[in-house]
Amino acid sequence: MLIKILHMSFGLLAALLFWARVAISWKTNGELSGGAGKFFKIAPHIVYTVLVLCGLHLLMQLPGVYPHWLIAKLVLFAVAISSSIKAFRSDATQAKFRSGVLIASIAYIGIFWLIIAKPGGLYIQQPSTPPAVSSTATP
Repeated sequence: MLIKILHMSFGLLAALLFWARVAISWKTNGELSGGAGKFFKIAPHIVYTVLVLCGLHLLMQLPGVYPHWLIAKLVLFAVAISSSIKAFRSDATQAKFRSGVLIASIAYIGIFWLIIAKPGGLYIQQPSTPPAVSSTATP
């Protein structure tokens, strides 16, 4: 249970770090200096590492079949990371920054939607008790 809490916390932290960096980069025209620059280069690496390690641990607990929402979540995570890299490169133009932020934002929204909408999530609940089966045969 602790691993799942860490995974969820670091997933939220990854999105919050992304949006904080977007806000600061937008305000300063992409120029992060001093401590903020170092923080926003190092912190995502630590957060992504813990997120991936916890996710791998949780993945090992699944039986051999991986649900479709998990594969979609992994693809969206890769898209979010690669788009973030594109957006925050030091040589990125304003167009690359905006397109990277837009694509990464859509990927993060997709990940959070998959978390909420997956079976057992907020919107699609698994039945708590199995349906009653009639033992009488019909003539």
